Amino acid sequence: MSEQKVKKTHAVALVQPRNFKRGECVYAPGDQGQAWCVLSGAVRLDTTDAQGPKFASLALPGDVIGAEALVGGHYAFQARALTPCVLTPWKEPKTSLLGLFAATQRRAADVVALRGGRAADRVARLVRLLGAGLEPALDGSQIVMPRLRDVADITDLTVETVSRVTPGRTGESRGRPRRTPLVRRASAAAALACT
Repeated sequence: MSEQKVKKTHAVALVQPRNFKRGECVYAPGDQGQAWCVLSGAVRLDTTDAQGPKFASLALPGDVIGAEALVGGHYAFQARALTPCVLTPWKEPKTSLLGLFAATQRRAADVVALRGGRAADRVARLVRLLGAGLEPALDGSQIVMPRLRDVADITDLTVETVSRVTPGRTGESRGRPRRTPLVRRASAAAALACT
């Protein structure tokens, strides 16, 4: 492939939405890159230290991730697709940066609420948060909830506790992750939030 073709392909990749499979790495700490807006799905953000990754936050449709790379030149977090997701490069907002800051603060409050209270309430809050604003998809497609170990880590519970308090687990094997189907959220509202 010629150098000119490679540059053109790279430029196209920077403006087109990208699909990520559940568990796939979006970016790592220290990487250079652009900011991304979540169109659909959920992204898990982790800090990393000698013991490995530690849960830091969630990004849901309409949220912007990686903005720190615009200021500091590098990503500060590890971003991984919590569910299958679609991200699009974030462009300078038509709305105010103050609005983006306020949305980030609200998401931080949502995440803090996931880590306190009764176990069943924590899991229920996470399910509601991930399913907020769901609309029926025209093609009838569905997505799955995060893995049990991700739900446990995000809610600061054990896998066993999450398994025990998750609704609809009767008759299922305790050792296998439960996949709760949810109707895919329409990405039109998220796309508006990203512009």
